[in-house]
Amino acid sequence: MSTFRKFRSEHWLAVLGGLILTLFLTSLLLINYRSQIKLQDATMTHMMHELEKHATSVKYYFLERRQDISGLSQAWELISYFTRRSNTAHESDLRFSRMQIINRFDFLIHDRRFNGSRVFQGITLLDTRGGKLAGSGIDIPEGYVNEFLDLKNNTPKQPS
Repeated sequence: MSTFRKFRSEHWLAVLGGLILTLFLTSLLLINYRSQIKLQDATMTHMMHELEKHATSVKYYFLERRQDISGLSQAWELISYFTRRSNTAHESDLRFSRMQIINRFDFLIHDRRFNGSRVFQGITLLDTRGGKLAGSGIDIPEGYVNEFLDLKNNTPKQPS
């Protein structure tokens, strides 16, 4: 028992210092853990805001493209072409209308840009059989449209 009393009386400051050091290190670990959790939550919130911003940008981008195509479908060049075609106009009149359509396509291709790059690489007007009526920019191979569209239903094929 005398060794116990000797230890107790002589080293109580060292034991107390060890306990205080252990508590201090444990509290540092807990504080660090809580800070990391808060940082993770803040980073996740920031990433969600950034993702929402990018999603909104993409949404507006495609909305603008939809408006471009909608405006193109209502352009007087296209209306004039189909009016002339329905009135069985001469081939020279239809060719002139197709040239006007191509000029309109060219204007849209060169006018619409996003970050300095063209939005449209090419625009092609197709008939109901998949034949090319007018086009500008990149040429579409003849068989490509027939492979892509189910021309009986006039809808894209479903992936297999």
